[in-house]
Amino acid sequence: MKKFLAIMLALVMLLTLAACGGNKDNNGGETPSGNDVEQTTDAPKVTGLATGEWENNEGSFAVALVGAELFDDEDGAKAIRVYIDFTNKESSYTTSFADEKDEVTLTQNGEELDDTYAVYGEDVAEVDNYKKNIRPGVTIRCAYEYALKAETGKVGFELTAKRQDAPVITYEFDLASLPGAPKEAFVAKEIAAPDFNNGWPESGQIAHYYTGKGMHDFTIKNAEFVDGTRDTKLIRVFFEFTNNTEDATDLFDAIDLRIFQDGIQLLEGQSAQLCETDLAFSNDVEPGQTVTVSNVYILTSDSPVEVEANDIWNDTGVAKQFKVQ
Repeated sequence: MKKFLAIMLALVMLLTLAACGGNKDNNGGETPSGNDVEQTTDAPKVTGLATGEWENNEGSFAVALVGAELFDDEDGAKAIRVYIDFTNKESSYTTSFADEKDEVTLTQNGEELDDTYAVYGEDVAEVDNYKKNIRPGVTIRCAYEYALKAETGKVGFELTAKRQDAPVITYEFDLASLPGAPKEAFVAKEIAAPDFNNGWPESGQIAHYYTGKGMHDFTIKNAEFVDGTRDTKLIRVFFEFTNNTEDATDLFDAIDLRIFQDGIQLLEGQSAQLCETDLAFSNDVEPGQTVTVSNVYILTSDSPVEVEANDIWNDTGVAKQFKVQ
């Protein structure tokens, strides 16, 4: 009887402990609220045909091979496109750019396949994503395209990373039964209230990006929303820039400028209506001269847009948010 009571008491204690832990997150802390949920750096769990993670001097990352399909490249030849989800597990923004962190290699009959491209206007949106910077905890889908040596047979896949003794992912495709493109389109996780800039002001001085010499005066002024070519929606951001160095320079070379939405860097677009200040964005600014310039970027959602200019020499910068209208 005593043994039975002891067992029952132990079960009650376990249930009590489980109830107390119900308000904890997986890291053992209290469940976050408000912006804490949006700014978490906990990377999502990756799933796919094959997955892998690694750490090196560049940071901590995870990848998942999530699809592959055939397509006709710009030469009209059969080619293979593979899809990879890349996750930034670092505490700062990063890019999946192959030359810096990882390299994707495909082989057929022992020969390495060459890069190729789809016909202009017929490519998938993910094909340039590997160049984009992404925030901590954010995942982006990238597409890589290769020309085939033959239209049948096996194709080997390998993803390697710097300072790793073995490949992060290896896989073999059968061209007769490729898994196809991912069944669900990639949608970036919404960050409704982003706050990654540590309270940076909208105006300040920033050292020249390449030399660190001279402190340029830089202001993020305002923005407008315009239509782009090919049915895209754009944001045009206006900047004021003063060249405080002894040499002529343009804003593109002088300032490390990045625009994010939902934690993913936006690509430059082309407006259906040209603006004079857009044309001045890449023009040289003489020493001591102040100019107002603008540039347009392709929107990917209705979430707020974060504009930031980083001073990599002094670990500071300027930033401003715009609500999409």
